[in-house]
Amino acid sequence: MLTAGEAAPPPAEAAAEDPFGLAEPAAPAEDPFASADSAPAAAPAEDPFASAPEPAAAPAIPEVPVENTIDWKTSPLGIWTQEFEKVLDERQAAEDAKRTEQKAAADGYMEKFRAEQKKYRETKSKENKAAEAEYIAARANDISTGTPFEQVVSACDMQIQADRRDTSRMRSVLFTVKDKPPKAMAA
Repeated sequence: MLTAGEAAPPPAEAAAEDPFGLAEPAAPAEDPFASADSAPAAAPAEDPFASAPEPAAAPAIPEVPVENTIDWKTSPLGIWTQEFEKVLDERQAAEDAKRTEQKAAADGYMEKFRAEQKKYRETKSKENKAAEAEYIAARANDISTGTPFEQVVSACDMQIQADRRDTSRMRSVLFTVKDKPPKAMAA
């Protein structure tokens, strides 16, 4: 490989490496196609498939006889189908109207129900607040006065209720102790 400072090797040295390097370059060969442009036009070549027979025409497709087609619009089945579709459309329209009517009625009922519930909650809230205020005032008065048994009796519900267990004995004991406290408690 040559570097920038080296010169090309002389032809004698190249002969040792390349025995074919000493041969003189051959004269350029003449262009084989150069005469084709100047040559007279040759007769057209014969068609190699000219001797082949002409293809036969495709066989004609036999025409299928047309059967009597049924006009579904005028046939009994077609007429019944059209009438049935009308009946179905009428039923669907009636069902849609009924559904719309029921939905409107349900919406009205729910609006009325919600208004009643809101009113009920407001009145119940007011009643509960008033009852709570009464209870707190009564509890403060009951707890601060009286003996311990009086406070217990005031905290208990002493009304007789039929749906609960019979607590009449306990009630009578509490009333007795309230009226006549034990001597240890009285002091």
